[in-house]
Amino acid sequence: MGLLVLIGVIYVGYRKYTAVPVPPPKPLLVKKPAPAPVEVTPVAKPQTTLGQAVEKAREAVAAVETNRTAPAGEVIRSAAAPAPAAAQVTPPSSPAAPSVLPPPAPAVISGPNPQLRTFVEKLKIGGVRVGPPARLFLGGVTYKPGDVIYQPFGIVFVGVDPKTEELLFKDDTGTVIRRRY
Repeated sequence: MGLLVLIGVIYVGYRKYTAVPVPPPKPLLVKKPAPAPVEVTPVAKPQTTLGQAVEKAREAVAAVETNRTAPAGEVIRSAAAPAPAAAQVTPPSSPAAPSVLPPPAPAVISGPNPQLRTFVEKLKIGGVRVGPPARLFLGGVTYKPGDVIYQPFGIVFVGVDPKTEELLFKDDTGTVIRRRY
C-alpha cells in the first residue's frame, strides 16, 4: 500500500513539473465607435428665465462695446413690465446774455471718509516689517509702500512709522490715515 502511494505522489509530481503551461487568452480589443456629429441649431429666443437674463446681459455688453448704451431701465425692465411714458425734452432757448458763474469753492475735507476709516480699522494685519523696505502682510499678501490695498476707496499703503508704531495709508483724495499695529 505504501508503494502505491509513493508511485502516485511521484506521478503527480512528474506531471506537475513537466507540464507545458497554457498561455492566458489574449484580451479582446473593442474599438469605440466614432461619435456621431451633433448638429447645433441656434434657438431663436431663450426659453428659460435664466436664458433670457443671459441674453439681456449679452445684448447690454454688445451695446456697450459698440458705444450704444441704452438707459439702465431698458436693460433691466422685463418684457412683461409696462414701458414708462417717454418724456420729451425741449431744447433751452438761447439766453439773452451769457451768465458768468463763480468758480466752485474748493471742497473742504474735515477728515477721511467714515467708510474708509472703518475699513482701515478692521484690517486683519498678519505682520509688519519695519526695516527698509517696509512691508505689510494682509490676508496672505505682502504689500510694499505704494501698493494699492483696496481699489474702490483707492487705499494705498504708504509706509510704517516705527517711532509711533503706526501704519500709514492714503486714500484717493490724499488723506493720510494712521493705524497702530
